[in-house]
Order: sequence, then structure tokens, then C-alpha cells
Amino acid sequence: FQINDTLTIPNPIEGAGLLAEAIQPAVVKTGIGTLNLIGTNTYLGSTTIQSGTLNLNGTLFSNMQIEPAGLLSGNATINGTIYNSGQIAPGSSTSTISTFNLFSLPSSVYSIDIDPTSAGLLKVTGAATLGGTLQVTLNPGSYPDMGQYLIVQTSNGFFGTFDSISVESPSGFEFSVEKEGNNLYLSYQLLPAPPPPCHVRGKQKKHRSSKRVNEITWSPQELEPRPVAYQIYRKDLKHLVAVVTAKKKLKFKDYIDAKDKATHKYHIVSIANQQKASSPPVTIKVKPNKKLNKRRR
Repeated sequence: FQINDTLTIPNPIEGAGLLAEAIQPAVVKTGIGTLNLIGTNTYLGSTTIQSGTLNLNGTLFSNMQIEPAGLLSGNATINGTIYNSGQIAPGSSTSTISTFNLFSLPSSVYSIDIDPTSAGLLKVTGAATLGGTLQVTLNPGSYPDMGQYLIVQTSNGFFGTFDSISVESPSGFEFSVEKEGNNLYLSYQLLPAPPPPCHVRGKQKKHRSSKRVNEITWSPQELEPRPVAYQIYRKDLKHLVAVVTAKKKLKFKDYIDAKDKATHKYHIVSIANQQKASSPPVTIKVKPNKKLNKRRR
């Protein structure tokens, strides 16, 4: 199947497939598009995903080869062995892909969606050889501070583990995988609140337009391991004026009217973990620059 768009076959594929010899590949998926298969597909021969997506919501009775540009998705049962050097991705946080045995090469990706109560599952009735990258996507929702999901289940155990974990959406959580018997779990816990900013300074400058600039600079605490988001409020904690994220020294500029000669108060709050955790606000007052109040002679 050479598909560069989307093709849905409404009925299962039966018989010897495209080739008469059952020892040859019966279905070869090429092209960047998606092939949708449903039901119980009884064709003889193996299945190869050279490129694009094979979305299976049903059953195959064959071995499967997923090449680096290929992707298997859906709520699928593969009554054979999967050799994966591409990507396996159950269709949603409640989908399961089942197979007899799994061999994952270093280039492979196992991609799962999670929500606050469930995650995609790979079920192996034999043994699973793991490798490559575990890619995690967080669906919207209210997540507890810690949790655990069953993501791979086998009958005969594991060989190896994932080389890395990649989280698609910034989450404020720390993820790890843990083996327990024939099960592999994805665990997460909330990262601690970031420390408040330090070395906070503020001053007022003249701007080339008819405005003035209240310039505030600060630094994260030393040895901060990750970028921290900072919310800047003016006057009180109800008037949010900016959000900035960085690891190094930061600078915020607030442009005010040239006739505004008041003292301005700003609050800087370090936030993380989807704003579930934050440090106490650091408050600074920027006084008017008296030199700017003098008229030029």
C-alpha cells in the first residue's frame, strides 16, 4: 500500500495477501499517509511498515516489522512477533497493543498517552526486549502529586530497558520506569517548588519614546537544575504583567507614561509544576528617577 493521505479499508483483509507465497510479506505499508485496518485480518505472510502509519483497530495473524519511518497505532492485537525499529503508539490513554513477543531496537520509540487515571498499554504474551525511547504525552487533566501506570505487561519477563524517557509536554513532574515481576511501570512525582529569585534590583530609565522604563533584574538561586518560570505582578498579586522563563540572569522592562512619577511595586513569584508549587513572592519597589524629572535646559 503506497499511501500519502489516509486510506480506510472497511473490511478485514483475508487470504494470501498481495503475494501468493506466505513466507513473503503480505502487506507492505509505504508512503507518509495512514492505512486504517479493522476487524480480524487473516491474510498470510508478514506485515511491514516501511513508512507512515498503520492504524489497526483489530487483529493480525502475522509477524510485524516496523522500520525507522514507520508507526503502529491503535487498539490492536498482533498474533505474532513485533520487530520494532520505528514507533509503537497505542491510540489513546485507554488503548492496548498486544503481541506474542517484542524486539525493540535502539532507534525505536514507544509512545504513550497518559491522563490522570490511565495510560496506554503494551501487552506481551511472551517476552519483551526493550530499548530506544519511551515518549510520554500528558493529556489535559488534574494530576495528583505522584502516580504510577502499568505501561508494559509480559508473561515471560523483560530483557533490557528504555535508553531514555522523553516527556512531550512540560509537566513539572519527574518520571521514571520501574520493573516489578513481569510488569513495567511508569512512575512520576511532583518536583519541589523552585527557590525564590535572588539579587533582585530595580531602577528607572529614560526611553527613547515619550515613556519611562522600570527595569528589574534578578538571578535564579545557584545550582538550579531546570528552567524556572517567573510571574511578575504590578501593585499586588492580582495584576499579572509578564511571565518569563530562564536559567540565567533575567531582566524585565515595564514601560510607563513619562508623566507617571509614582513609586511602583512589583512582586516576582517563582513557579513550577503547572503552577501547583510556587515560592513566596519577592517584592521590590522602583522609585521615580529624579534626574528624569528635571527639564532639559
